[in-house]
Amino acid sequence: MRKSGLVILLLISSIVYGQNSETIGLLNYDFRSSDGFNLLTPLFYNEAYLINNCGENVHSWKLNFRPGPSYVMPNGNLIYGGWDSETQFKAGGVGGYLECLDWDSNVLWSIKISDENEALHHDFFV
Repeated sequence: MRKSGLVILLLISSIVYGQNSETIGLLNYDFRSSDGFNLLTPLFYNEAYLINNCGENVHSWKLNFRPGPSYVMPNGNLIYGGWDSETQFKAGGVGGYLECLDWDSNVLWSIKISDENEALHHDFFV
């Protein structure tokens, strides 16, 4: 009887603690923020996320490379700099690819700029 009471107490404690801890999603919302969307491209994930001001995922793209700088174009296409894992240059901020994806993550074009003489570095403009 005593052992089952301890198990129930631990179960209730874990449920209550789990409901009160913030682990993912929107942690801070300010009603004064401007309208619009935010593009998130986490460094070690091959996915880009378009979120609204409430932290809701509006859309996502599957990427072929680890992302660097990324931009959503007015027509909804995503252009991003991707990391070349076989780059000759080992400095921080080195990319290697520029890729354009449509709304459904289909590759519209892809350019590799990474060899012994040149490499993409930090950012680009369209």
